[in-house]
Amino acid sequence: MEYTKILVVDDDKNMTLLLREILKDMGHEVVTAHTAEEGMELIESEEFYIVISDLQLPGMSGIDLLRFVKGFNNLIQVFIMTAHSNKQRVVECLKAGATDYFEKPFNTEDVIISIQAAIHRVHKWAKLVMNAE
Repeated sequence: MEYTKILVVDDDKNMTLLLREILKDMGHEVVTAHTAEEGMELIESEEFYIVISDLQLPGMSGIDLLRFVKGFNNLIQVFIMTAHSNKQRVVECLKAGATDYFEKPFNTEDVIISIQAAIHRVHKWAKLVMNAE
């Protein structure tokens, strides 16, 4: 399995702990933030291939963070999760570039499969970029 550094952004500390444990068990490094602004600072200062963010955050929303990430580096795979889903929000997130969208409570196995696929894609793209240089 390919190692990846992942950022998890959620104001629910229990959710960040749960995702940290799941992702660490998969062999990845996990950094957590509790606001979109904190997540933005981390994205600007560290290299992440995957960002998992709650949609509803204090201050800026997860969709604002998604747009920031895609403007910063379009190759970063962004997953949005929420307990308050509706069709319009799902479409908005996907149009803004979200890799996938999870409703809380989510099926852990579905999340793992989707994240593994994104990690594989990112590593493949990274190799292509390195070979092109």
